[in-house]
Parts: sequence; C-alpha cells; structure tokens
Amino acid sequence: LNFQVSTFDASFGIKDLSIDLSSISEIRIEGGQFHTKVVVVTENGKYEFVLARGQELYDKLKELPSDPFMFKKDGSDGESTILCKCGKNIGCSYQYCPWCGTKL
Repeated sequence: LNFQVSTFDASFGIKDLSIDLSSISEIRIEGGQFHTKVVVVTENGKYEFVLARGQELYDKLKELPSDPFMFKKDGSDGESTILCKCGKNIGCSYQYCPWCGTKL
C-alpha cells in the first residue's frame, strides 16, 4: 500500500507511507459512514487512516488472500517468473514489482 500525502498535509510534516502487503496481519474498520477509520496492523506497528472512502479501502484489503501474490515458497505459481532487483521472483504478467514497486 502506498499512501501519498497532499502538499498541504506535507507542510505539517506528514510523510508518505508504504506498507508491504505481506506484512499485514489484521485489518479492521471503526467509526461510522462520515468518520470512517481504517486500522491496519502489521509486524512493524499499527496504522490508522481516516478516509472519506475508508469503507472502499477496507473492502479491497479484506479481499486480499493471506499471501497477496500467491507464490509458493520457491517463488513459483506455475507462471514464468523474473527476478526483480529487490530479489523477489515476480510473475511475468506484472508490470511493476508488487514488493518494491520497481517497474519491470
């Protein structure tokens, strides 16, 4: 997940954030329709996001399988793979590395 803050928010010291999908251990939604907060828990910490479209983000994240890239431990899934600069095996159907975001 890549969150890019607006210029206005950046002026207050808020920084862009990237969360590795494979590190997500829990996702929950709190609040109502007008003040929706999405809570993402990873091995590195807990992140809370108040978003106008929080329910939409929550629904998309809940659809992800526990291994979002569905690779076997050896990096294969029956599809041809290439090795990214970050060291991960990526399916040839990807245009960007899902682990580090590098264009393949």
